[in-house]
Amino acid sequence: MIKLAVLKSGEDVIADVSELVMGERVIGYTFKNPATVRFLDPQALYEQRDLDIVFAPWIPLTSQKEIPVAPDWIITLVDPIPQVIQKYKEGIKDESSSEVPETSESGGADLASDGSEC
Repeated sequence: MIKLAVLKSGEDVIADVSELVMGERVIGYTFKNPATVRFLDPQALYEQRDLDIVFAPWIPLTSQKEIPVAPDWIITLVDPIPQVIQKYKEGIKDESSSEVPETSESGGADLASDGSEC
């Protein structure tokens, strides 16, 4: 379910959020395709104009699409307004269509899991 998380760090993160459960207890959350969201013009919300918002990868230096998050880092999880969900889904669709498929022909040496060259 797409949620907007307010984190202790002050970041607003939008993602497809699912609970990590052990027994009957929530021990964390998984954020799928997380992105920070920022208003460029907060006044637009009150004036019924198109929202001017910017999304950016939450952790830009990872290729992981699913990120585990400790529950004590989340202040609250809320449902985003429909305009934000729509823009987020459009952004995710655009990102996935522009991804370059990974190949093993990187030009570098292939490494085994222990770090030795293959």
